[in-house]
Amino acid sequence: MPKNPFRIVAQVPGFADHLKRKPRLVSSVLKQRALKRWRARRGLQTLAGFEYAVTYACQATCEHCSASSLHDPDKERDRLRPSDLRRLARQAYALGAYEVNLTGGEPTLLKNLEDLVASLSPERTFVGVNTNGMLLDQTRVQSLWESGVDLLKLSLDSDDPDEHDSNRGLPGCYEHVLEVLNMVRDMNGIRGHVCSVGTSEAIRSGAAKRLVDLAESKDATIGFTLPAAVGRWGGRYELMLPPEDLEELRQICRHPRAFFQGSVGLQAFQCPAGRDEVYISPYGDVLPCPFVQRSFGSIRDESLGRIYARMGVATELAGNESLCLAGESIRWMKEHVPSSAQRLEGMPTCATEHGDTFCRDEVKPDACGAALGQA
Repeated sequence: MPKNPFRIVAQVPGFADHLKRKPRLVSSVLKQRALKRWRARRGLQTLAGFEYAVTYACQATCEHCSASSLHDPDKERDRLRPSDLRRLARQAYALGAYEVNLTGGEPTLLKNLEDLVASLSPERTFVGVNTNGMLLDQTRVQSLWESGVDLLKLSLDSDDPDEHDSNRGLPGCYEHVLEVLNMVRDMNGIRGHVCSVGTSEAIRSGAAKRLVDLAESKDATIGFTLPAAVGRWGGRYELMLPPEDLEELRQICRHPRAFFQGSVGLQAFQCPAGRDEVYISPYGDVLPCPFVQRSFGSIRDESLGRIYARMGVATELAGNESLCLAGESIRWMKEHVPSSAQRLEGMPTCATEHGDTFCRDEVKPDACGAALGQA
């Protein structure tokens, strides 16, 4: 969400609906800006938002999945409880946060996702949900809206349906994402957003530009992440963008509907990891972002404020000019982020979060396991 929401409203007027729906959100933003000035005079950073991975379970098998190297089978039974999350939210809000992004895995696998949203003080918070969209229908979208969700961040890997569905391992996923985008286009107070990875192939083929046009046609925004050598792409530094492709992506993101993911509303392109945002795993580990896979501590052991201060020193040493530490700085990643194995063994499946009856189509645990390479 907008690190400067008033700027994004000028670019995409539809975002004004959120401020009308949640007048306390305006107050949260103004308080954050005042707090930021106060903390800056003391040499301190100020949080704008945090990302929380509610689960690493997923029914998709994306080639670029970063969560595959964050999942820890030994910690699956010790995930954060609702009381932990409420405490985390209070600490984040005290540091200035007014935005929460729920991610995974696939968050909509959780039957109680709406209860989780309700525990985050959504009346004063901008709430986004990352999703592949496959479990969303009119009823679920309405339920998420009523719980306080403002933005559905739907993944699209390509403007070609077959390519997208093949990468996801979910036949019909592309068309369903478009259905959901059409659905939210006609609703007030909740918006659609497309998430995509800005690979060299997408940039050079024109697919990235076509995705921007598609998002605009659905009255949605679009955010691009940079390819990062983590997760299933672990160690594949050749996928990181060369300077000419990075510059072309910068130009694409000059479009009023297009953004570098995480830089929405900022006056300049700058990596927000560990500065404006932090990432919390289902187990309580605090990372700068899901791609900079280095834990700076756990909220089970100490306050978020102490961890955030320590993280700020490390990211500051990495430099202020980086657009994306994980996607640009090979040297920094090699030095500071351990090389990750894919660790698909024991990877949670959608059946971990719910029974066979909750998916749009019946999902068997053994089928999920086979899709994740366990068979």
